[in-house]
Amino acid sequence: GGVLHGKIWQLLTYPFVYDNPMNLVFSGLMVLFVGSIVEREWGTASFLGLWLAVSLGCGILWALAGLLTGSNAVGTGAAACSYGLIAAMGLIYRGRRLLVFFASVEAQHLAIGLIVIGVLMNLTSPMMLVWTAGAPIAWLYARARTRHGASRSTRPAPQGTKGRFIELD
Repeated sequence: GGVLHGKIWQLLTYPFVYDNPMNLVFSGLMVLFVGSIVEREWGTASFLGLWLAVSLGCGILWALAGLLTGSNAVGTGAAACSYGLIAAMGLIYRGRRLLVFFASVEAQHLAIGLIVIGVLMNLTSPMMLVWTAGAPIAWLYARARTRHGASRSTRPAPQGTKGRFIELD
């Protein structure tokens, strides 16, 4: 769409534009619940860095995919950032158990499962697969973040929490 015609700002603004009310509701809930966990653990600056990295990375991938496929569609919504937040949560709480719909699951397995579901749901629309790229971009961001001196979390993990339940709020 517009990025290929000089509207470069769309690489960072598309997560704030919605064409579907349900997309707004689900992305908003994801940002509220998972985003608050990531921001609390990593701090506001790293949270915003993650958001910008995923937005920009997926925005560029969307533009490239549109160029390769000839699609003139414009990407909207924070789905890419949602996948990035899911991946970050899986990394932050790796090895810790969460209670999800009355089942106990490790955070990294939950994150992988949600990402796989996203990929499977978007197989019929390959352009939509670009949004699931938010997860590997978040993983790369987390790797770069820890390489440059930031700890995995802003606060130390409680002793003896591996495999135990945690309270997320």
